Amino acid sequence: MAVSVVCVATLMGTTVMSSKILPAKLSPHVIEWGKSWQTPDQDKDRPCWDTCEKNCPTCDDNQYKLYKTEALCGALTAKTNSFFQKCHGKLDPQAFMNSCVYDMCLNKGDKKMLCQALASYSQQCREEGIIIKGWRKKFGCPMSCQRHSHYEDCASPCQPSCPFPEQKQTCTSACVETCVCDNGYVLSAGVCVPAKTCGCSYQGHYYKPGQHFWADEVCGRLCECDTTLRMVTCREASCSANERCTVVDGERACRPISHATCTASGDPHYRTFDGRRFDFQGTCVYQLVGLCSEQPGLVPFKVTVQNDHRGSKSVSYTKTVTFSIYGITLTISREYPYRVLFNGQLASFPLDYNNELIVFLSGWTAVVETVAGITVTFDWRSTVSITLPSNYQGAVCGLCGNYNGKAQDDLTMRNGQTTNNGDKMGESWQVALVPGCSSVCQGAWCQACSDSQRKVYQAQKYCGIIADKAGPFRDCHKRVDPAPYLEDCVYDVCQYHGHQGSVCDAVAVYASACQSIGITIYSWRRDNFCPMVCPANSHYTLCATGCPATCASLTSLDTCHRTCTEACECDQGYLLSGVTCVPVRDCGCSYDGQYYRKGDVFYPESECVEQCVCEENGAVSCQKAKCRRGEICKLVNGVKGCHPEGQGKCVASGDPHYISFDGRRFDFQGTCVYVLAKVCDDDKGYLTPFTVTQGNEKYGNGKVAVTKSVAVAVYGYVIYIQQGVSWKVLVDDELLNLPLSLDNGRIRVTQEGRNIIVRTDFGLTVLYDTVYYVEVIVPSTYQGNMCGLCGNYNKKGGDDFRLPGGRQTNNVDTFGKAWVVDLPDHVCGGCGGQCPVCEQAKATLYGKPDSCGIMSAPDGPFKNCHSKIDPAVYVSHCVFDVCAVGGSKDTLCNSVQAYALACQSAGVQLKPWRSSSFCPASCPANSHYEVCASTCGGTCASFIFPFTCSESCFEGCQCDAGFVFDGVQCVPLDNCGCVHNGRYLTVGETVVEKDCKSRCVCQTSGLVKCEKLSCDDGEVCGVRDGVRGCHVKQGHCSVSHVGHLTSFDGMSGSVGNKGAFEVASLCDETTKLWFRVVVDVRVCSKGAPPAVATVYVFFKETIIAVNSQHVTWVNGRKVSLPSKVMSDISVQISERSVVIERASAVRVTYSISQEVTVIIDSSLSGKMCGACGNYNNNSKDDMKTADGKITTDVSVIVGSWSAGDFSRKVRLIGRRQRVLTNIRVYTEADSRLYRVDWREQQRELEVTVKNATIVPLIISVNH
Repeated sequence: MAVSVVCVATLMGTTVMSSKILPAKLSPHVIEWGKSWQTPDQDKDRPCWDTCEKNCPTCDDNQYKLYKTEALCGALTAKTNSFFQKCHGKLDPQAFMNSCVYDMCLNKGDKKMLCQALASYSQQCREEGIIIKGWRKKFGCPMSCQRHSHYEDCASPCQPSCPFPEQKQTCTSACVETCVCDNGYVLSAGVCVPAKTCGCSYQGHYYKPGQHFWADEVCGRLCECDTTLRMVTCREASCSANERCTVVDGERACRPISHATCTASGDPHYRTFDGRRFDFQGTCVYQLVGLCSEQPGLVPFKVTVQNDHRGSKSVSYTKTVTFSIYGITLTISREYPYRVLFNGQLASFPLDYNNELIVFLSGWTAVVETVAGITVTFDWRSTVSITLPSNYQGAVCGLCGNYNGKAQDDLTMRNGQTTNNGDKMGESWQVALVPGCSSVCQGAWCQACSDSQRKVYQAQKYCGIIADKAGPFRDCHKRVDPAPYLEDCVYDVCQYHGHQGSVCDAVAVYASACQSIGITIYSWRRDNFCPMVCPANSHYTLCATGCPATCASLTSLDTCHRTCTEACECDQGYLLSGVTCVPVRDCGCSYDGQYYRKGDVFYPESECVEQCVCEENGAVSCQKAKCRRGEICKLVNGVKGCHPEGQGKCVASGDPHYISFDGRRFDFQGTCVYVLAKVCDDDKGYLTPFTVTQGNEKYGNGKVAVTKSVAVAVYGYVIYIQQGVSWKVLVDDELLNLPLSLDNGRIRVTQEGRNIIVRTDFGLTVLYDTVYYVEVIVPSTYQGNMCGLCGNYNKKGGDDFRLPGGRQTNNVDTFGKAWVVDLPDHVCGGCGGQCPVCEQAKATLYGKPDSCGIMSAPDGPFKNCHSKIDPAVYVSHCVFDVCAVGGSKDTLCNSVQAYALACQSAGVQLKPWRSSSFCPASCPANSHYEVCASTCGGTCASFIFPFTCSESCFEGCQCDAGFVFDGVQCVPLDNCGCVHNGRYLTVGETVVEKDCKSRCVCQTSGLVKCEKLSCDDGEVCGVRDGVRGCHVKQGHCSVSHVGHLTSFDGMSGSVGNKGAFEVASLCDETTKLWFRVVVDVRVCSKGAPPAVATVYVFFKETIIAVNSQHVTWVNGRKVSLPSKVMSDISVQISERSVVIERASAVRVTYSISQEVTVIIDSSLSGKMCGACGNYNNNSKDDMKTADGKITTDVSVIVGSWSAGDFSRKVRLIGRRQRVLTNIRVYTEADSRLYRVDWREQQRELEVTVKNATIVPLIISVNH
């Protein structure tokens, strides 16, 4: 007996209907039942399973309950206010709801599962005659429609389609939920096209315009859908001698009988189609291969390569591969790792163009496959390959040879002559120049390896593993001769002085050659030899599939033609989204043949008239768009969109002299930290906010000020550049090496010449030469939205002196000090009416060509710049500064350097202006001065990983041949470190992740080894002295802005007293690190609580005082901040607080809100005295007075620590020099002069103020 069953199942959200005749025997378990229907012809290359084997997803009760709620799967069974309720009588929703919960559980809440379940039930209801509308909007499940189409919830199932779109169709079926072509467009092979561009109908089949096909079974009649005639035309034809007529994947075609591959790898070493080997190190653009014969049936194409020096001028590696075919251009470049440029526009993987070309990722290699049979690959490191079908034999030319089966004539130059010289061969195929390129290696560094060096690098430790007869490639030796690969490896490793990265690259080339022809290789990477570190959510596999699963499902990849390759495979539950392994729920969208990551914004039309966003559930939503004021639709760095049409530049140089965005010039000599440029209106969130601040300090004789620091706050980071500190910046207080990439490349920080440059993805550029010159460049989209010393950037220089509240001023001092950061403006003004003035005679002297006048000399080294940047402004600034500091040569050189930087930043090529007698350059060991130095590209970091540098070049110290910069000094390549998460690490340097959950160290191999980390009890995760890590906990004591004391051990209460009190000190006054912190508590206004009015910090060597206005004195002298008091004692401004710090001892912060915090090292536990307690981790014994009496009143404790030397007295420390009379003490607290009495002691003069307890701020003494 048999039973006929019709089954409707929802599998992974997809409705499947099947009709089967089952045997009468029933299975007790659904898995066994399913297994019994397994067909015998399973694909052995793609193993399948009947149930989950390992790492099976689970769903706990809480998740199960969540997914059953009416906001999710429970919506299907909801009885009230439900979209689906009206269908319950026709179709029971329970099974659909159960499947929905199951799918969401197994896919970790992936909303696509919910949307597919709801769509499945809605579709079944529709078939029952019940149409449900509006549910997609309610549950956030938009249907993703392709280009030139839109969603309709009840459309005719008979839509106009090619080849006869005007033909009326009779439709009796119910309406369907689908994507409908926009007006004027019709369906052509599943794609919406203009109705006038339909293809042809021929013998019941539809063919796209221009499509070729064979009309018979022996490839004797070739037909084409003629786009002009709109009909099929046929002619007699046949396959070439190198082709065979076959049917593959249902399509008849002439297919090649063989293929040949040309490769360029390493330095580069070329292997032609016919097997000829040669080396060529040119760094221009060369034709690798192209069609040189007009043979019928061959698709024209061209592949070019651009090489560049990488760490050494003696070698060059492939940098960019450009492939032109089908009227499009694909570019794969090291400048855009793991992405491709499609007609100049950046695209993610995979990419499908017109079903003629696909681009995808295979292992670490980009693969381009075409229907013409041409395959191009590039690994973004050094290896490029071109595989051609046999029908191209004898029809191509270039560095890859002519593919005629004869290796001896492969070195055929463009003029048709043959040569045996690889350099001549390469130079002849040069097709374009790039700045600084050359086709021949020239210089002392162009030296071959010695025999002794070759012997060293042929050993197992280096390249010997390739030819090891018992090694991991032993099974490959018979098929792929290891000798030439070993030779290439030795050559490259020798040039890179044994750097393991070059070893690994060369060995990987041989491994790939073996795997490409299907030969099994064995594990060759070890912990101490080329270990592979994979990104998050992936793992290393020696033989991974050549066509990995991705978020985008390209039907053309269903049949994979790639052999297995070593790769980082996504972990289970993750898929490739571009080049990142993401959970399935975070997959992006496929649109018009391209893949977009979730959140990507793009413009599909040639003009920016429509903006699309890849949203969740793989849906693309588009809306009309228009570029805003200051924008233009164009391609910038591979991204098409509304980009700024221009930019504005603000400059601060020298004393400082300012040139605003709108060209207004002014001088302001304030010595605090000021807002240089800030976004004061983000245009309703359209503009990315940022702030650039500039810290100034007195310079030279104290009459002028210069920039001492620049800080850039953007994207949640604060990047702090310090005067005199090269190749390093502070990022959120952590000291990091340059170059540096943050936030997935949205921020890049590089050192170029003497300058540190911060760049963002939206066009902000901040340059600081760490001495004298600052430049802020903002895109034109910020016009009218800026504020700060650089002005509002509204193209009107007259209104640049705008104060923070919006009011205008004409006074430079008022304007400047209004933009002070963290300090009251009255202490941060400029020179006011006391600005230095230069006598005319001196001004004339300093304006001569042998001084500042060199910048404006008509035939001088800067003449090329005069037309771009007026030198008069810089000469004027130079004369002012040099005059103010008495003719200082350093100031002269810094001023001229400022103009040089401005010129080079504008792209001007300068002539050498320094000499042995005029501003000579000084460079460290193994480096030399260049007026156009390659500092950004000549680093260890750029050798390891591509960092984008500006096209401009700047003067600076460039490493000598054979050396690269490692962030500290010029070192041989084999001493280079590692790049980890966009940061460069020197060998042995350790980096701790932000949450202190892992610690990574840079090894000599150039790879980073990471291990788990957890902070011990008594430690906290944080940044201290520029280093992130687990640091020993510190003691904290504070006096709040309302006079509330909290001790080191947690005792707290009100201070309750007015006067000066000792809050913390080291009990042992003899110790070297002794310090003492005294606070003066006052009631500063009627009705206000007592608060700290002044803080005094005593060290053995110095006394620092700070009042509530953050005016600071060191040993009685007013100072500007920051100030380096001693080698280990500093005073600086940070986050609206003055910070007084002695390394490894104490840190005192005094905020603008009058809160004081004392932070001490844990090593001082039990050694403290003062109102803050003894810091012994026992708060109970803190309730003691200074003389040891127990009390329950905190104010009594504080009162017992009254600072006797402050009570109603002023103490002047120091040996008496003269007889003092008429002593007057002025206090800023109440702006009064007090008469004082005095008495003389041996070493001190005590002054007692009558009727007042005051803080001495200014002491005036008449003799």
